[in-house]
Amino acid sequence: SNTCETCHTSTGWIPANTDHLEVSGACGSCHNNTTAPGKGSAHLNSSNNCDSCHNSVAWVPAVTVDHLEITGRCASCHNGQPIIGKPQTHLQTASECDLCHTTNGWIPAGVDHSLITAPCATCHNGSNAPGKTPNHIQSSGICDACHSTSTWNPVVLVDHLEVIGTCAACHNGVSAIGKNQTHPPTTNNCDPCHSTGSWQPAVMDHNELLGSGACSSCHNGTTAGAKPPNHAPTTNNCDLCHVNSGWVPATMNHGELLGTGACSVCHNGSSAPGKNNGHFITNQECDNCHRDSGWIPPTNYSHSGNNFPGGHSWVSCAGCHQNNNESINYPAGAPLLPCAACHRSDYERELGEHRNAPVADNRDCTGACHEGAGEHSPNRRGW
Repeated sequence: SNTCETCHTSTGWIPANTDHLEVSGACGSCHNNTTAPGKGSAHLNSSNNCDSCHNSVAWVPAVTVDHLEITGRCASCHNGQPIIGKPQTHLQTASECDLCHTTNGWIPAGVDHSLITAPCATCHNGSNAPGKTPNHIQSSGICDACHSTSTWNPVVLVDHLEVIGTCAACHNGVSAIGKNQTHPPTTNNCDPCHSTGSWQPAVMDHNELLGSGACSSCHNGTTAGAKPPNHAPTTNNCDLCHVNSGWVPATMNHGELLGTGACSVCHNGSSAPGKNNGHFITNQECDNCHRDSGWIPPTNYSHSGNNFPGGHSWVSCAGCHQNNNESINYPAGAPLLPCAACHRSDYERELGEHRNAPVADNRDCTGACHEGAGEHSPNRRGW
């Protein structure tokens, strides 16, 4: 403007009270240290657009600095002279400020941890940067053993080598997850059964278990595995047959078994082993021949019919039992009586005593005539 009195007065021409609203042009066209004072020697490196930071009403201090007009590095100004620099509690780094901070929002800062060389606890000590919270687990100061700078929470993998104290000091349901409601009652520390490398499955240490002492108080199908569907029916406690150091094979206590009493109820090839492929073919129950206290040899064996004396005593089983079967293949048409079943054709009915003897006597060879004591083979019919 050409109106002098806008800035000057007749009583005091100098200094002038400049009305910048009447001034046209850039600040630097006047503030060049000739026409008007320019930037001082300590002024930060910047363009000549003064009004990017200053205003004509209140030149100093410059409240809002437009960093787009600033040339050079952050530290060329933010060095404590003339602009505030890093405080004493700032983390140790040689990085430029704008790697973590922005001029639009200085705090909070997005820290680029890849440029940090010091251990986590050097900064994360509660003073320079947030430290461990009051309910943090007891551990060393190596934060990155569990946390990562890209995703601090939740913690995915805890390095238990850096944890101090017992498992229960953390796994108490507050600091970290504790035992669930179905966990077996025990005062044991976690690591006698579990390992941090592989929590499941657990290797059970039964020595420290609490309770009634009955296996079924835990082995009920909820807290721990129960008897499978094909288990032998019994009210016995588990440890009468099993031991926790080696569950299988079990030493069977047959005294408490439930059911009909027939061995085959369990020994059917499913609940317990049945007869092997080479077993004698029979429908008899196992305990007719075997004992549960000593299965082999089968000392209880007894014929269901007559056990003939005399010369028969040395005859092999196969002399009567063909094809490994309990059934005997008698000659066709033979009456199923002790002697006649085999010896039906070994006498002539019309000769000797047989001719005058009653039919019943002729069919029964166990009477006074044949006492079965003679030395003969059943395969040799002459007697």
